[in-house]
Amino acid sequence: MNNKDKDYFLIWSFEHDAWWAPDWDGYTKDVNKAGKYLYASCIKILNGGNMEKNKINEAIVPLTKYLKESLEE
Repeated sequence: MNNKDKDYFLIWSFEHDAWWAPDWDGYTKDVNKAGKYLYASCIKILNGGNMEKNKINEAIVPLTKYLKESLEE
């Protein structure tokens, strides 16, 4: 198991101009309310959302130490 398998990520939706909410339940503009997903879940979401050829609808953002600290403030 490498680090990405136990690290958390946020998912940005270009289509909805918002973050994925927790538990695959909608979207939020507030990054503090964004869902935190394991890498395997992110890949499932990206594979489902980025189906349109030559169009990227979602992207994953690593939940780095810096981002974690800024979200907690």
